[in-house]
Amino acid sequence: MLLHAFVFSRLDYCNSLFFGLPDTSISKLQSVQNAAARLFGGLRKFDHVTPILRDQLHWLPIRQRIDFKIATLVYKSLNHLAPQYLLDMLHFASDDPVLSKNRSAANGQLMQEQWQTSTMEK
Repeated sequence: MLLHAFVFSRLDYCNSLFFGLPDTSISKLQSVQNAAARLFGGLRKFDHVTPILRDQLHWLPIRQRIDFKIATLVYKSLNHLAPQYLLDMLHFASDDPVLSKNRSAANGQLMQEQWQTSTMEK
């Protein structure tokens, strides 16, 4: 319980920002999760942690945790369960008057709102 409280609160904090990072960056976080699993399972340094992660602890690997968090945010946004700023970021292509006749609208694809953040008037 302490591992989950102290380690995973840090690993899950803003981990959606890591979406799309290369595996070399994610591997550092994965090694922290593996060390926590070894501590919990009483394993040595070079023992495999996958069976403990999957079968006993039911923890997703870091890459899948990030994907799950993004998928959860998208689901909540589409079902109006998220805060308004997230609701404003996504919309279906079929809702856009310009894109409503495109193939992307017929496939049910999502469109991300374009934000201009780099310009500032003096």
